Amino acid sequence: MKLIKVFFLSILGTVLVSVIACSSGTSQPTPTSTPTSTKTTTAPPTASESKIAFASNRDGDYEIYVMNADGSNQTQLTSNPAVDRNPAWSPDGNKIVFVSNRDSDEEIYIMDSDGVNQIRLTSSHGWDRDPAFSPDGSKILFCSFRNGCGEIYVMDADGRNQTRLTFNTGGSPDLDTEPAWSPDGSKIAFTSTRDGDREIYVMDADGSNQTRLTFTAGIDESPVWSPDGSKIAFISWRSGSYDIYIMNSDGSNQTRLAETPGEDRTPAWSPDGNRITFASYRENNYDIYLIDANGENMRWITNSTGIELSPLWSPDDTKILYLFGPEDNSDIYIMNSDGSNQTPLTYNPYMDADPVWWP
Repeated sequence: MKLIKVFFLSILGTVLVSVIACSSGTSQPTPTSTPTSTKTTTAPPTASESKIAFASNRDGDYEIYVMNADGSNQTQLTSNPAVDRNPAWSPDGNKIVFVSNRDSDEEIYIMDSDGVNQIRLTSSHGWDRDPAFSPDGSKILFCSFRNGCGEIYVMDADGRNQTRLTFNTGGSPDLDTEPAWSPDGSKIAFTSTRDGDREIYVMDADGSNQTRLTFTAGIDESPVWSPDGSKIAFISWRSGSYDIYIMNSDGSNQTRLAETPGEDRTPAWSPDGNRITFASYRENNYDIYLIDANGENMRWITNSTGIELSPLWSPDDTKILYLFGPEDNSDIYIMNSDGSNQTPLTYNPYMDADPVWWP
């Protein structure tokens, strides 16, 4: 087995995307048409009306950029000799929170969506990472190492009232990471090593009622809420390889979506909750796949010699954003949700990473 690791920085991306290259001779599904959406709610903005924030080292170090959803009007928002990564939009699109080491430690900053009024929100002796606005935009969730181990904190959107939500015994083995708001903002799912290996937990938004959801000898990590908050998708090593699983939000009915001797990563729910896209190493390369949320109708929707990772749905269900390229030169691509019309939005000999849609 050959081991390749692609680190798009943990949110400092590191968006830490671990690439394990395994040989696989399994047959693959051929691309098929995408099922008709059953969404009946008010239509969100179309993909063409959306914006994309991302990080790029095209000027020599990582800075935050924003562009239209067709790749036009690429605009640099930050400019300093440090590393700026992991942009996240406020729900109203007026603010962007991000991580920067411009003042030595990795700290969380906020700015207007046009790049003005860049303000430091955290100031600690350990790193602060993984910022995420609450669904109502009033709070920012983040991870911090300020107390000697990775813990989850929350603060007001202006940086006030920084509150520790999780409490571990200390030391690098104890980590609470990957916090994710439930769609209604009442719960937070996260990954923790507090009981030995990486498992999925959930807690109330104020840190109370911390409950372990997964109990396996393998790794369970990267929780992602379904749009209606009733289910959580996650990655598990319990079967001897990384596979995508789904469970109810209370931890019941844990079900593997698809089996592979390779590696499945970065699950993302469609806005209607009917499908999940993910990156998978199945044919000596990472490609993007699509599967119905009930585990049926898996489609292989990209097939190239490059590495394709981190798929993200557009707000209107019609497009999928993803990273494409070799380890040291990724670009941001977009395609229709059935895999057709694969188009580069960025194209340069550097690293473009951490793309996020607004809204």
